[in-house]
Amino acid sequence: MLYIDNRFNVSDKNIRTVSSSGKIKKTVSVSAPLKSLSESGYIDNLKFKAHIKSVYDDICNKIDLNEQIRPKLEFDTMGAGAAGGFDNLEGKIYFDDKFLKQLSDKTIVFAIRHELQHVKQFHNMVRMLGIEKFEKLMACKDENCTENKSLNFEKINIEYYSKVEQVLGKINKDSPEGVLTQKYIDAYKKYPDLIKLWKRTDICMLKKICIFAHEVICNYKFNFLEIDANKAAKIFLKTFKNL
Repeated sequence: MLYIDNRFNVSDKNIRTVSSSGKIKKTVSVSAPLKSLSESGYIDNLKFKAHIKSVYDDICNKIDLNEQIRPKLEFDTMGAGAAGGFDNLEGKIYFDDKFLKQLSDKTIVFAIRHELQHVKQFHNMVRMLGIEKFEKLMACKDENCTENKSLNFEKINIEYYSKVEQVLGKINKDSPEGVLTQKYIDAYKKYPDLIKLWKRTDICMLKKICIFAHEVICNYKFNFLEIDANKAAKIFLKTFKNL
């Protein structure tokens, strides 16, 4: 399940338009007369992704996110108005590069830092619960969930989360960090899977939009995981104004 930040939409005041041909204006002669994607646009896209990767690494370094447990950054179409998300099963971060191109540099930094806070949240969960209990939580949020039901869900990336435990160590549940982590766990149990909901095909679009809006307002926007991630991103922008 992807943790998305879909606060960014077409009404965002920071959004600026980007020409469909990309920022590189010069023409490039090619031998093949027909191409689905212009060579200049392709090069521009590669440069943009490289830029995002550079910003991502810079932010990771500034918040002391160890390279050994730094989620792999990948690009994909998110859907549901999402700029990016953290795949808490695989331990990977995804960003929609086409979506990001519409955002200001400041908003992109905010989005990346926001998702990296989700990474830290799940790092804390596995450090306090341990691999086995953490995997059960990821498989089924309901405490009364049966073992047979949880087996139908995808498994977590054991290698990745074992490395997290090894590098960062355990969290005592009675410590201040443990109290905060329990808040993360409680919030996760109420967190909606918006990507999965948006991909449903068993209901009509109108009903899907209504359910989606309800989940965003009631269970997403004011969920503690989102409040915490937004707070971390705001503090980061204030701390590193010249990033």
